[in-house]
Amino acid sequence: MITRRIHSFINKRIFLFRHACGKRHTAVGFICAFIMLPLLFAVNAEAEGTRIAFKTNTGTEWVEVALATTPYQRAMGLMEQTHLPPGRGMLFVYEGEIQPGAAGYWMFHTLIPLDIAFIGPDSRIVKTFTMPPCHADNPSDCPVYRPGKPYLGVLEMPGGYFAQHAIHEGDTLGEGRNLLD
Repeated sequence: MITRRIHSFINKRIFLFRHACGKRHTAVGFICAFIMLPLLFAVNAEAEGTRIAFKTNTGTEWVEVALATTPYQRAMGLMEQTHLPPGRGMLFVYEGEIQPGAAGYWMFHTLIPLDIAFIGPDSRIVKTFTMPPCHADNPSDCPVYRPGKPYLGVLEMPGGYFAQHAIHEGDTLGEGRNLLD
């Protein structure tokens, strides 16, 4: 078990390194490696205590999120996390860049089930999914969850959270909307 986790950890870093730097054998590749290697072994973004609120049919639902604002933080997401405290998740922010509806998320190297909400340009949730962990060794063997509509941000919470707190498609991000700009 421990050997598999170490292997998984290293493979994930190699995948992210290749994604960020490509297979360059030039000075550019060396510089990229020099900059990226320390980042690849950093821990996932820790919760910063940022609170956001959704306006639902039953009232206002507040959650505390870690912000994933850089390409590296968005690529890592909640990979390798063994649990999330109640009411805490991660908000993926694209700095005002609208993402196409065909762009999705997967659960490669994610150990816990997650709920995901894609937040559209009008601050409404355009699509939600409950995603089980993917234990595949190859990322292409994991399903990709696509909203089918453009989005500005993505919220991931512990699996089942949206059902327990009546968060649905069409609900609106109120407090924290400015984080998506």
